Amino acid sequence: MIGCRRDDSRLRGTLPLTLFILLFLNLGASAIAADYSLACSRATLAGDQPLPTLDDILERYIEVLGGREAIEDLTTRFAVGQVITDLSSRSEPIYEEQQLELFCRRPNHFVIVRHTTSGPVSDGWNGDMGWRQGPSGSKRVDSIKRSRFAWFANPRGPLLMKEYFPGMSVSCTWTLEGRNLYVVDTAYDFSLYFDVETGLLMRLGFNRKLQDYRRVGEVLVPHKLILSRKGGATSYSYREIRHNIPLPDSRFTAPLP
Repeated sequence: MIGCRRDDSRLRGTLPLTLFILLFLNLGASAIAADYSLACSRATLAGDQPLPTLDDILERYIEVLGGREAIEDLTTRFAVGQVITDLSSRSEPIYEEQQLELFCRRPNHFVIVRHTTSGPVSDGWNGDMGWRQGPSGSKRVDSIKRSRFAWFANPRGPLLMKEYFPGMSVSCTWTLEGRNLYVVDTAYDFSLYFDVETGLLMRLGFNRKLQDYRRVGEVLVPHKLILSRKGGATSYSYREIRHNIPLPDSRFTAPLP
C-alpha cells in the first residue's frame, strides 16, 4: 500500500472570541500555525482502487446534503444559538456563554450578533465592506470576507466550495477518531476532511469539527462546530436554523459613517 506524508495545521494561542464567531465564522486575526505530519494512504479502503476525483467527492457531498436543486432554492438563512468557550485547562481558566444570532442572504451577505454582558456585538459583510460594531463604536473590517467559514454564511455555499477554498486537490485517505476520511488539500494552510462512508464534510482544518447535521427543510445543515483551542475548546451550537425567510436590506447596512 502506497503511503504519503502531508502537512496540516491548526491554530494555537489566544484569539479574541469575536474572531471565532459563527458556525461558522473564523474572522482570522493573529493566529500562529503549528505544522505536524499525518500519515495517509493513497489507496481506498476497498483495496487498491484509486482515490475518487475531487468532483466525485464534491458532487456526493452536495447530493447527501439534499441535492443541487434544493440548495439552489435557498435564498436566506437565519439561525439562533449559543457559543460556549471552555478553556478550563489553562493556568487562568476561562468559561463564557453567549447567545448568537446569524442573518445570511445570498450571494454573500451576513451579519452575526453576539450578545455580551456589555451589550450586542455584531460582525458583518454586505458584499462591499465588512464591519464590527459594539458598545464602544464601529469600525471597518474587510478581512471578514476571507473568513474560513464564510461558505456557511452563504446558503448556497456547498455549491461554491471551489470558490471559497481554491486550489483543492484530493490528497489521500486518513483515519481519525474511528472515521475514515478523504483529505482534500487547499491553497490555504488547512485541508478539508470528508467522511468516506457518509460523504459529509466533517472538518475544516484539523481543529474545526462540524457535527450534528440535521435536516432544515430539504437540506442537511451542521448545527454544531467545535473549535479546539489551547486549554479547551469553543463550541457553537445552533438550536434553530431557518431558510428563505424575508430579511430586510437594512439588516445588511454597514453602521459606518
